[in-house]
Amino acid sequence: DKFIISARIKGDINDKNGIGLFLVDNNGVNIRPYNTIDGYRAAELNFDNLNAELLCEDNLANDCIIKANSAGALALSAEAVGIMQVCFDLTLDYLKTRNQFGKSIGAFQSIQHRMVDMMLEIEQVRSAVMLASSTFETSSSTRDKNVSAAKNLVGRVGELIAEESIQLHGGIAMTWEYS
Repeated sequence: DKFIISARIKGDINDKNGIGLFLVDNNGVNIRPYNTIDGYRAAELNFDNLNAELLCEDNLANDCIIKANSAGALALSAEAVGIMQVCFDLTLDYLKTRNQFGKSIGAFQSIQHRMVDMMLEIEQVRSAVMLASSTFETSSSTRDKNVSAAKNLVGRVGELIAEESIQLHGGIAMTWEYS
């Protein structure tokens, strides 16, 4: 029914202050929804000459925007932990069922070492996300430091898990039919 919109109300484009958060009704907003490449939904909002209620401005508005962005980053980081775990579980299941040279390929020691490395990396990310989550309502510097650390780790480990999962699955990992 309503949107919270940020807009500059004074100052230079790079000033920390001068931002306001406004509450607007959606009936004056032209909404163009679209799909994103990763399967999510997004929308482009277009508006002109809206009536809006100023909710807050300057430092308070800036702090609200930063906290909202941190909450989004934390939520995506937690989702990524789940995605990494699913990739790990699918890979482990595949390695237990795929046979080569008369035995399960998961029985080869080099494959087991790679899976253990993946498991340890996922646990490290899970711990970082849990720390960021447990300190989210503390000071802004602690929150931002822990969310940034989790986000950084998610990016690096997520890439590793995706690459390892694809490689350990072999050619089947490149087909649309396989999760």
